[in-house]
Amino acid sequence: MKILLTGSSGLLGSSIIAELLKKNYQFTRLIRTESECNTDIKWNPETGDTYNPLDFDISVVVHLNGQNLLSGRWSKKLKRTLYESRIYSTKNLVHLIKKLPQPPILLITASAVGFYGNQEEKILTEESGNGSGFLAGVCKDWEDAAKNLADIGTRICHLRLGVVLSNKGGALSMMKPAFKLGMGGILGDGKQFMSWISIDDVVSIIEYIITNETLEGPINLVSPNPVTNREFTKTLGKVLNRPTLFPVPKIILKLLLGEIADELLLSSTRVIPAKLDAAGYKFKYPDLNETLTHLLK
Repeated sequence: MKILLTGSSGLLGSSIIAELLKKNYQFTRLIRTESECNTDIKWNPETGDTYNPLDFDISVVVHLNGQNLLSGRWSKKLKRTLYESRIYSTKNLVHLIKKLPQPPILLITASAVGFYGNQEEKILTEESGNGSGFLAGVCKDWEDAAKNLADIGTRICHLRLGVVLSNKGGALSMMKPAFKLGMGGILGDGKQFMSWISIDDVVSIIEYIITNETLEGPINLVSPNPVTNREFTKTLGKVLNRPTLFPVPKIILKLLLGEIADELLLSSTRVIPAKLDAAGYKFKYPDLNETLTHLLK
């Protein structure tokens, strides 16, 4: 089976390629730059232009393109880039796919649990409504941008990703240095829920979606056991055998990070993987302590 992949250089994309190549999946990457690999295709996600022919035998498209949310403080200019890198690239990819004589059977697009916004302690499933705020609006428009493919019979799945935990990058790598120095601490009052997932389960679930035709629409890619920021902080400190004595007050976070603090660090999203549970998926790492131990030791 051949997969067309965007965002291949990121944490998720590189992990997907590394694991699924072992299982005889083939990949064509849409990338921004020239490549010596004859299976790569140069494209411009802002315009949708491609600079060499697209294979006709693509079965699955996995779309992970999008500017990193932690690229800097959220100015109006950066927020526009964050939005356009997701929505425009998705619309252009859909347009590109529609040109193929044989449409793919499946499109998997990235989204995020930010779709739900800050909903405090409320338990959220795929049936829960869209929240408020910048990130919630981005996620809604991101998912909507792919819907036009449904009219050609392509199954569409939106991955509402929680915080992806990996030892090769992402949030955990950003937190680890401070925690190793014994300077980790809860953020704000620590009561905000954090929906997380191991990188191992992300890759496993993507393959599960490919082979399970009953799964479609939004799918929460989160562990079945969301935790509060306080619980996460104490567990990470325990695994690293370091104290967690330095809380960061809400006002300091807002002064340092602006809107990022409210949207990403202090927002509470208590999300559960209802569709995956119903489909019978068995998580490799459902427990936070076990996950962090696996990744860090």
